[in-house]
Amino acid sequence: MEGAAGLDDIESSITTAAGYPKAALELLPSPVHLRISITDSKLAQSNQMDRENAASAIVTAAERALSSHAQLATIQVISVAIIHEVQLEGSDRDSHTEDVLEFRRGPNQRVSHHIT
Repeated sequence: MEGAAGLDDIESSITTAAGYPKAALELLPSPVHLRISITDSKLAQSNQMDRENAASAIVTAAERALSSHAQLATIQVISVAIIHEVQLEGSDRDSHTEDVLEFRRGPNQRVSHHIT
């Protein structure tokens, strides 16, 4: 992976296009897979279509940033994990993964939602 500059560009693109603050995002890259975790309790409680639409917007924003970094061209899969964070008694917080949506690069080099 290209390093911090590429990840910063992806985070900024998602923040601008999808409106999520950087604090709600976590990017975990590898040479062929980019996992984007987003902490959003409201989205986690939404219906499947809303989660898919939000994940698509996030991936579209990430893909735009990826296209300007040739070193990131090896990424074949982008997954979006929607994290549900809840307030427990007192000040403790707990979280769990509500949904993971996977997007794969196709023969046309575009990333699209993959349903298994």
